Amino acid sequence: LRPSTWQDSLAGGGGRQHMYPAFAHLQEKFAGSKYWLHKAYWYQYSEYALVPHTIRFRGVADLLLRIDELTPAAAAEISSRMQQVYSRRLHEVLRWTSCTMASFLSHDDE
Repeated sequence: LRPSTWQDSLAGGGGRQHMYPAFAHLQEKFAGSKYWLHKAYWYQYSEYALVPHTIRFRGVADLLLRIDELTPAAAAEISSRMQQVYSRRLHEVLRWTSCTMASFLSHDDE
């Protein structure tokens, strides 16, 4: 028995391992939202938190200092490394999608 949508799949147990529901915070505006803890929790799974080679900063002053210290060569190196990561991720997603679709299609006869 397959879920009819990806949301049904999460409702069936996929989202229970987390402290906060996966999608409730997406339906509210950030400012003044009662879901700010949800947003902070789910941030750790976002692209911004997961992609290596990003330059993290603690505020405007720290950001400006890091930008001032960033050389064109260092920026090019970071860009190249991020491109490698995204290329690898794209390959993994395409492979997973094709395997998943093949599995679903092979079970359609059942």
